[in-house]
Amino acid sequence: MKHDPAAGNALWLICGRLAQSGISLLVGILTARYLGPSDYGLIHYAAGVTGFFAAFCTLGLPSILVRELIDCPHQEGSVLGTALAMQAVSSLCAAVMVLSVQWGQTETLRWVLGWSCTSMVLRCFDSIHLFFQARQRSRVTAVVLLAAHSAAMVYRAVLLVLGKSVVWFAFGAVLEGLCAGGLLLLSYRRERGQRMSISREMAGQLWNKSRHFILPGLMVAVYAQSDKIMLTKMLGQEATGCYSAAISVCSGWCFVLSAIMDAMTPEIVGAYRRSSADFDRKNRQLYALVFWLSAAVAGILTFAGKPLVAIVYGEAYGEAVEPLKILGWYTAFSYLGVARNPWVVCREAQKRLVWVYGAAAGANVVLNLLLIPRWGICGAAAASLTAQVLSAVVVPCLLPELRENCHLMLEGILLRNLKNREETP
Repeated sequence: MKHDPAAGNALWLICGRLAQSGISLLVGILTARYLGPSDYGLIHYAAGVTGFFAAFCTLGLPSILVRELIDCPHQEGSVLGTALAMQAVSSLCAAVMVLSVQWGQTETLRWVLGWSCTSMVLRCFDSIHLFFQARQRSRVTAVVLLAAHSAAMVYRAVLLVLGKSVVWFAFGAVLEGLCAGGLLLLSYRRERGQRMSISREMAGQLWNKSRHFILPGLMVAVYAQSDKIMLTKMLGQEATGCYSAAISVCSGWCFVLSAIMDAMTPEIVGAYRRSSADFDRKNRQLYALVFWLSAAVAGILTFAGKPLVAIVYGEAYGEAVEPLKILGWYTAFSYLGVARNPWVVCREAQKRLVWVYGAAAGANVVLNLLLIPRWGICGAAAASLTAQVLSAVVVPCLLPELRENCHLMLEGILLRNLKNREETP
């Protein structure tokens, strides 16, 4: 039987992230119960503020690095080293901006924001895992990230025993970033990756290809983070805590979708060079997997949301039940948009994404302003779901360059043309 590298990669990634989720589930539940909705909301508010700068920090590079590493294996050291340097500089600039703008807040919030900014800078090392993804060696990153995550969970468990404040819990993200970055660098050396170097010429090449993802990424950040920030400003930290609990429940399984996409991206890029029919088929397969897995989970959350929240977070988070039923469906459309990235990169349609995400971001902000005062956290959930439907399906259908992708997405959702025509039924 022929070995399928994508399936093997996906299995390793899913197993690794399943172990991470299992470890973090118990500690996360205990942490949320210990901190309560207010302090739990404070941590997620800080994450939302720094999340606005995620696109600026990454410079759109994660969207193109796998293809660059596959197409230019003889320059992988220069590609990776230059990308890391570019992201480190942009992340430091973003951290300075966040802290400058938020410095007038309370001392507790300044500390929480400071640790959140530090972890944001450390995330530049995440790009090293794309090297292993390009080589279809995701088992390495699965083990590394599990080890880093386990260290952070042990740290948080100790804090629970010692009864420490929210500031100490915020440092957990920094510890995880330090462990993950160090272990990824060691693994890269053990894998005999090329010596990393920084090249001005390579920086220019990468920038020309990735810059079109920055503004769309910023728009994604607006509609991914504005709900938490606006909830905090309009209803308080407790509302943000309950809303974040709902997001945590409905996204707790999304490592499966991320693993599938990480594993299939090199396959899609390779298929683009081989055959147009194979390229279309693999994209349809990815869309079908993402949508129907998400729809199945959303159906479960719709009917089992109340007991699930009560068991996981307790009565203090009872307000998370209704938004959870809405946010469960948010995942299906959100990950369809992410799954579109390999097609966009191969077809070099990045420039059109700014219209897609710009429309969704604008709609999300306006809907939050209108719906939060009327429906509370359910209004924020409804605004987020609407924004995702717009960005995944509606707006791309209106753009000629992306209309073909919408057709593939629809075929995938309807389970059409998923098999190779040469395969026997």
